Amino acid sequence: MTALVLMLDGHDPQDAVALIRERRSPWALCNDDFLDWLLHEAGVVLKHRLHVLAS
Repeated sequence: MTALVLMLDGHDPQDAVALIRERRSPWALCNDDFLDWLLHEAGVVLKHRLHVLAS
């Protein structure tokens, strides 16, 4: 959830993951399936949701 909030705040996915791991633990976000979704698909989903909410 934190990574998604950071992305909504303007961070790209890689920066969001790096920031979370820096502040919490290098082991944070260790679920590979979720990490893959976050890095490759979450940005598209967030942009779509923001567009829908703005309409």
